[in-house]
Amino acid sequence: MQFEAILTIPFESSIKDAVHVLTNEEARNLAEHVVEPRFKPGIAPKGTEITLRVSVAPDGNIRRTSNLNNVDTALFLAGMNAVRQWKFRPYLREGSPILSRRTSLSVCND
Repeated sequence: MQFEAILTIPFESSIKDAVHVLTNEEARNLAEHVVEPRFKPGIAPKGTEITLRVSVAPDGNIRRTSNLNNVDTALFLAGMNAVRQWKFRPYLREGSPILSRRTSLSVCND
C-alpha cells in the first residue's frame, strides 16, 4: 500500500543578534544631531524627498548608507553626505545598545 500525506511540524526560530528595523519617525526620535541635505540649485524641486537605507552602529554613528529607491546619484550623494553627519542615541535591547537599521530615513529638499 502507498499513500501521501502532508505533515505539519511546528517549530520556533529566532535570529541571534538580529538587526532591528526602525521607521523614519522612530529613527528621527533617536537622532541627537541632524544635518539636512543641501541640494545644488536646480538638481531637485523644492520639497523633493529621498529615502536612504541607513545602518547605525551600537555607538550611534552611521555605519552604512545605501540608495534604497535608486534615486539620481547627485540626490543620493547629497542625502548621504548629510545623513553621515547624524548622531543617534543607541537603540537598546535588554538594556544593551545594538546595531539597528533605519530603512526609511527620509530627507527633504526644503
